[in-house]
Amino acid sequence: MLRPIACIERIPEDARRILLRLAGELWGGDVGPGALAVSQLKGAMTNEPGGEGDPRKVLVRIYGQGVEVFFDLSDEVRTFECMSLHGQGPRLLGRFANGRVEEFINARISALIAKKLREFHDLDMPGPKDVSLS
Repeated sequence: MLRPIACIERIPEDARRILLRLAGELWGGDVGPGALAVSQLKGAMTNEPGGEGDPRKVLVRIYGQGVEVFFDLSDEVRTFECMSLHGQGPRLLGRFANGRVEEFINARISALIAKKLREFHDLDMPGPKDVSLS
């Protein structure tokens, strides 16, 4: 599942500095890049099973080119920071130019939430079904 350290070169330099700082805080002392392992997660807004109770696992979220077509990145960052500050969702551990480092949350929790959201959206609700965006 974890790929060799060579994958860390794909992570932006400013994000690598955050990861090394966090590793030093978690493990104590100086931590070199060789102590880090990188595993790529597939899909958007996802985590993978495992990692429960292991504070050494973090999620590095890197925004892809053209993401601003789908949402306002400034709003996204502001919203995530506010939610993190109030203990809602993953903790924000660091920010860099095109992404952030956040607490890793076990996917089983996310899967349950996703299942319930799917059930909610599948409800046959009364009233108009069309949406008007102004």
